[in-house]
Amino acid sequence: MSQPISFKARLKHYTMAAEDWTSENPLLLQAEWGYELPSEAYPKGRWKTGPGNWNSLPYSRSDISEALDAASTVVEARAAISAAAVYRPSGDTTGVTDSAAIQAFWDAGQSVRLLQDETYWVKGLVLKSNCHIWLDGATLKLPAGANTDMIVSDAFDTWTGSTANGDVSHGISRAGIHAPGVIDGNKANQTTASTTIASGSNGASLPQSTINVGSTTGFPTAGTFSVLTNTGLYVIAYTGKTSTTFTGCTGGGGSLSTGTPVYFKGFGIRVFWRNSVLGGRGNLEVRNCVADGIWTEWGTGGTTAVKTDGSMENDNSGIKAYSNGRYGIANRGPHDSWWGRVLCFANGVGGLINSGGGTAYFQQVHTWGTPQSIGVDCYTETHILQGAQEVTNVAGSMGMRINGVLVTYRGRVFTPPGVQPTAPLGGNVGIVMRGGPTNCDIDAQVLDCNQGALVTVSDGGSNRIRLQAAQSTGPAVVRFLGSVASGSNGVNVNTFAGSGTLNVDDTTNWPSSGALMVGTQSGPKLVTYTGKTSTTFTGCTCASSGVLSTGHAVTFCTLVGGTDTSNDLANVHSTTSLDVTVGGGTPCPGVSTRSYMRRASGTISPNPTVLTFGTPLTVTATGAAGYLSPFTITFWGAANVATENLTFRTIAYYADGTSTSRNHATGTYTITANGQSLTLALDEISNLWKDATTIRKLEISMRSSIATSAATVNVIYFGQN
Repeated sequence: MSQPISFKARLKHYTMAAEDWTSENPLLLQAEWGYELPSEAYPKGRWKTGPGNWNSLPYSRSDISEALDAASTVVEARAAISAAAVYRPSGDTTGVTDSAAIQAFWDAGQSVRLLQDETYWVKGLVLKSNCHIWLDGATLKLPAGANTDMIVSDAFDTWTGSTANGDVSHGISRAGIHAPGVIDGNKANQTTASTTIASGSNGASLPQSTINVGSTTGFPTAGTFSVLTNTGLYVIAYTGKTSTTFTGCTGGGGSLSTGTPVYFKGFGIRVFWRNSVLGGRGNLEVRNCVADGIWTEWGTGGTTAVKTDGSMENDNSGIKAYSNGRYGIANRGPHDSWWGRVLCFANGVGGLINSGGGTAYFQQVHTWGTPQSIGVDCYTETHILQGAQEVTNVAGSMGMRINGVLVTYRGRVFTPPGVQPTAPLGGNVGIVMRGGPTNCDIDAQVLDCNQGALVTVSDGGSNRIRLQAAQSTGPAVVRFLGSVASGSNGVNVNTFAGSGTLNVDDTTNWPSSGALMVGTQSGPKLVTYTGKTSTTFTGCTCASSGVLSTGHAVTFCTLVGGTDTSNDLANVHSTTSLDVTVGGGTPCPGVSTRSYMRRASGTISPNPTVLTFGTPLTVTATGAAGYLSPFTITFWGAANVATENLTFRTIAYYADGTSTSRNHATGTYTITANGQSLTLALDEISNLWKDATTIRKLEISMRSSIATSAATVNVIYFGQN
């Protein structure tokens, strides 16, 4: 029987200096330890254990226990923990080494801290629950040709596009990406597949089983992609593809438009998460990504289990997102998350979009810089305090677009000095309301947006809008917004001499004749027209010179100066409160530079409804529908019955309860036929109250010389009756 042999021995582990470990990158076997010799930064040295190559392995967590044993204060303990979790960059520009090393921390359920001013080349990092990364001034950079996302959350593809109420199993939680530091998508050196919507799907309403695009080269045979429609940003799943179509598509909403970008990779941060942290102290810079800089997503609410597990709201602050391909920040949840100190500039499409993830709260948001054409894009409930959105010199640019419900905004929207004169003047607009937004509360100062401070394309009602517009050129409020079509590209508006034709994208809902403003290469110009087709304005006249370009804005102005305190303006719902104060502006022909008050109803009939001798008197507006403008009086009765002398009287009522009245010149009109019309100009009437800034109602009375009594035969109310 063999006997055990005892002997004394000393086992020495594989030992090298830090730089030697990094350069040699040896393989450690299972349970094999390697020791990094002491250095100035780590006087006790550090350990790693296999299996794996040295550069891909995290440092041993036992270092933390030793450091805590040696610490005598809380500050020392925190410093020791931080030091123990630090990973040094490998210098491998392919991204293989640094990615594997950082991923090893997260796969082990650990967090990692990087070194200041160092660059880490990473690709496809998968962030997991309860894991964090502290950049501490470092830069994460996507290697050339990596053609992927930089940081995604675990199982992102499983959950993306699902914005219904979530549960604890949906996505990740208690994770964090901490500032200060930089995440650089290195887009100049990527060939990530992206495409655009083709004409075959222009106007198609999602969901659609087949979506036409320019090319599907580089896209997987099945998967997901993201696309913006007129109702928000959506994730579309597909099961197959041809060279120019995605097939078996599901998901999404709204209508597609030709040329809209389509992406499936190339994001800086793309996470489906809750109860997590993004940014923090200092600045987290996310830049140069092929698609969106940041895409954050979760549900619109949470189950009871979520509420007892730290809830869902994220804390995002101190973020700069710039020079990315589409949006700087695309927020799709979680519901009720907070964003603070946000700066988005020089992105491909827009600065910030809130779409599809419930309510979001923003404080101190600033957007600016070409080539982005939208500052803030709101499709779901969005609340912004202390905002400052600069309108760029891109044709059709806008500071803020309101597409959804319950949008709150407090701040400024402006074109900075020196930008507007060099702009293509295709339409710098301040705030655009479209898609029937409701229950919004907007209090903004809008400066020098040459095609309109406020564009009311559509309005769902119950909104409160308080607008202070200071316009050096252009109107304050416009009711329609279109663009010049290719048929008028290169045309000088001075060739319009009463018979000119202006080609546009669409004239639906525009008046059959009137005035408009169109952007030209030398500034916005006033054009009158006498007719229209579905895509042209005809009988155009313009007194000045300017060359048109495709895409330049075409607007119909309704308020260009003065103050409007009526219930609504064009395309604004009767339940919306609109208070506009205007300084400066260029008037449209035939439109007063003073404020316009809305009629109390769509059709105004006299009260009493007939003259004493039985001749009805009907009054209808012939100017901008719903506004005090030259209107027509139509007489009905037997021909040649009398010579009618009408005396007009106006009374202006102000917000403080006072009023001012004025009698106007008597007009003599002979009734010669049934349906005879008289157009009454209101220049003199307008003079009564042109300087009033608090007028709430204007009353017009007409007295007939052939009435049998002295009573007023007609009372018309404009404004708040």
